[in-house]
Amino acid sequence: MGKLGEAKDFGALLELLESKRELVVRLLALTADIGKVLEGEDFDKLERLLEERQQCMRILDSLSDRIDLGYLEVRPSLSADGGRIFGMREGEISGLMHTLLDEDRRVHTALQEAVRTVKQKSDDLMVQKRGFTAYAESQQVQSGSLITDKK
Repeated sequence: MGKLGEAKDFGALLELLESKRELVVRLLALTADIGKVLEGEDFDKLERLLEERQQCMRILDSLSDRIDLGYLEVRPSLSADGGRIFGMREGEISGLMHTLLDEDRRVHTALQEAVRTVKQKSDDLMVQKRGFTAYAESQQVQSGSLITDKK
């Protein structure tokens, strides 16, 4: 990724914007991977992907803060062309973020469905276990419970 330090000039600010764009693209890929993993119910891989996604989100927050501060720093000396370039790059990132939000909603719905499915399977197993236990108990013969009527 690009420079992660404070933006001291417009070039550094553009590098930060490129890093942010690359990170959002990475988040889109992770979100798509999460959706595929949910379909396959590979919950170990899901946990790893969710952790990686969370780490990317923390970095994204940090980058966004640095970009905001960097923009405030360079804004007084920014040319009209510089302002347009910054706006175009921010607009591109904003579009990617909207796509990410849409994908995130889709995956969130799939995740909720996966949780419901796991819960239903768990509930079904508990019902089966209770039925099996009740059946097994009814089949056991207690010692001393047989009475014979020999005369």
